[in-house]
Amino acid sequence: IFFNYNLIFFLFFKLKKMHKIKLIIFFLLLMLILSLIIINRLHWSNSSKREKYKYIDTLKNYYIKDIKHNFLGFPLNKQVCYENLSLLHELMSKLDINFWISDGTALGFRRDKDFIDHDDDVDIGFFSEDENKFWNNIHLFKSKGFSLAEIRSDNTFVVLIRKGEKIDIDITGAGLVCDQCNNNPCENILPYLESFDNIDIKGKKYNIPKEDYLIYKYGEDWKTPIIKKHFF
Repeated sequence: IFFNYNLIFFLFFKLKKMHKIKLIIFFLLLMLILSLIIINRLHWSNSSKREKYKYIDTLKNYYIKDIKHNFLGFPLNKQVCYENLSLLHELMSKLDINFWISDGTALGFRRDKDFIDHDDDVDIGFFSEDENKFWNNIHLFKSKGFSLAEIRSDNTFVVLIRKGEKIDIDITGAGLVCDQCNNNPCENILPYLESFDNIDIKGKKYNIPKEDYLIYKYGEDWKTPIIKKHFF
């Protein structure tokens, strides 16, 4: 690929001073974030995990969350998110895994009947009693285009990626540590997962936690949207 460096420098110097500063800060922060990911957040060996995943997919995971959505402020691709959620419904039903939509996804569908524009993923959960059904059939998820991007918190938090959007999966149960409880015991959230309501999303039925779950997660004012501020 041929780059006209003179043209690049010419265009850069034609930018207004504030735009130059923003561009420089952006690239410096981008380099810093990537360095931190490589040094601190990548698992140099994931041989102890239930499944192995490629480091490139882990990089994609952090790019989608930390850079694309949270830093640059790009909204969720809702069409892809609906497609991913529908595929998850199909696979989980086939495997007889009773799952629910959780966290920000539950908040969005309770409050707005939609994904939250400034969210950075799709959130679902299921109980640890179905864990083996999931891991023993992870190949089915890969066959639908999902890639495994991260496993942490004693294999109870899993990240899948498909078409540039991520899906966070919380595996919840007694005696486990839950990512959705800030790495505290899952017992903190289990009382709010004893029963669910049913909602229709694009013609399919999904379990969704009751409102006391949202109060526990987001406070009494969970119905009031919080607008994220981004760099640009």
